Amino acid sequence: MHKTIGGGTGTMRQLLGSTRILYGSAAILLVVPFFIFRDIPLYDLPTHIAHLEIMFAGGAPDATRHCTAEWRLIPNLAAEAWVFVVHQFVPVVLAVRLFFAVTVAQ
Repeated sequence: MHKTIGGGTGTMRQLLGSTRILYGSAAILLVVPFFIFRDIPLYDLPTHIAHLEIMFAGGAPDATRHCTAEWRLIPNLAAEAWVFVVHQFVPVVLAVRLFFAVTVAQ
């Protein structure tokens, strides 16, 4: 005598629904710390934020003679590209936090 595991498509929908809830909950747990803590514990993040402020937000106008952007396609410019677009709507620091959140949540 064999029993069938699952009950057809209804069980599959429940399983997929609970998987989505699990992934959604995990994404929220991973993203929330970027917004509830004042500092993000990445050693060189303040330097990156300072460069982004100089390049995009007009921070420290005299610094542009010491720090200029030399644009070329390299893989680690994703944050700069994101901040270039998003900084027009939110402050640079929030744009960086949103970049981290989107990166972790995908």
